[in-house]
Amino acid sequence: MEEAKTQENRKLQQQLQELQLQSKETKDLLKREREIAKEALEKASLVPEVQVDTTLIDKLTAENENLKVCMVNEFACILHNATS
Repeated sequence: MEEAKTQENRKLQQQLQELQLQSKETKDLLKREREIAKEALEKASLVPEVQVDTTLIDKLTAENENLKVCMVNEFACILHNATS
């Protein structure tokens, strides 16, 4: 009976040590991941923000819309003349 208790105690002690080791490994891994995330944030903050001048794009978009209207009007005119 005493021997069974001793063996059970050893088994539980071994399981406890394994869990403690897993816990330490997990903590170490989380610490490393936090360091990597911190480094990534620091690097991201070093990237300058780029300002884009959209004036030319806006002008070209407006001109494109005007050309579409002109084309629709031309096709309407052609169709009207073809059916007259």
